[in-house]
Amino acid sequence: MAFVTAAPDASLDREELRAWVNRQVGKTQRLAAVVVRDALPRSTIGKVLKRELRDEAAAAIGEEAPAGV
Repeated sequence: MAFVTAAPDASLDREELRAWVNRQVGKTQRLAAVVVRDALPRSTIGKVLKRELRDEAAAAIGEEAPAGV
């Protein structure tokens, strides 16, 4: 699963992006889904809050996020 943001004036086709990425990466790195967000969650100092993205991905597939990751 990939979380992406698009430039304000850009159009984004999730399926086309997923297909393009899957052609570029190895078999074990292929994407099952692409989630388009307005913005990525960030901390007060501007770092991407990957834990929130992991939790969202786990919730989307109905699993519990791995502890300590």
